[in-house]
Amino acid sequence: MKQQRSQKLNTAKTFVQKKEDEAASALASARAGLQLHEEQLAQLERYQQEYSDRMVNSGQSWSSVQIQEYRAFISSIDKAIRQQQTFILESKKHIEAFQREWMHYRQNKEALGKIVDKIEVLKATEDALKQQRESDDFASRRLFLK
Repeated sequence: MKQQRSQKLNTAKTFVQKKEDEAASALASARAGLQLHEEQLAQLERYQQEYSDRMVNSGQSWSSVQIQEYRAFISSIDKAIRQQQTFILESKKHIEAFQREWMHYRQNKEALGKIVDKIEVLKATEDALKQQRESDDFASRRLFLK
């Protein structure tokens, strides 16, 4: 009976282990996505700074059309930066959710593992006691029959 329970719990533990692995993979993927968005944000910010520095330090006089084009271009970079910042915030939320899910499965796996271990110890103890009783019975019958 305990062996069947242990096997069922081992099956459940294996299932939870698979779910933990999937959650860990999703978490790693989300972290990689966050890193990519952070790198893109840094790249956009560098580009914006370099472009502004180049234009300001060019020493040229600007026409009103050039100023409008400059502002429009900087505005489009600002928009891209805000979009990356939004992606980063969303990525962080996803990471937190994946982290919670992974921890949930990890804790369940560890709890099932402890239960399986306890059942196996109980089974081993019961088996040892049964064997000892049989040995004692055999010894007492042997003495009685002599």
